[in-house]
Amino acid sequence: MIEVVRHNETGEVEISADPDGMVALAEAIRHAPGVVDAGEPESTWPYDEALRQIRTEVSDDAVLFVYDDATKSLRITGRQQGRDVLAENFADFAREGTPGEHWHVEWFPDHFYLGEGSAPVVVALQDA
Repeated sequence: MIEVVRHNETGEVEISADPDGMVALAEAIRHAPGVVDAGEPESTWPYDEALRQIRTEVSDDAVLFVYDDATKSLRITGRQQGRDVLAENFADFAREGTPGEHWHVEWFPDHFYLGEGSAPVVVALQDA
């Protein structure tokens, strides 16, 4: 199960999933293009809205997390090398993380794979 919520003011997105959902998302990122449907969370708090899907796309640029208002979805775009690194981070978190833990994916100058303009993302691990 994957849930995606967004804070409208800050643009921050939280992706939460159980280990199987994290692995499925990792594979979708690695093997883009694709679509992963998101479940409806019990609550969006402290965020504002639930997103319906994560769309993975191929581009020649660094990885970007982009909110798509028209489809109420999160787009993850980027070149293969960057998507591979991101996918491995998701897969490692699924294997080694503890439910309740989270990590941040945020751009900074000279980021290895993330491009400027990417939305800040929190990745949270749920119980299986």
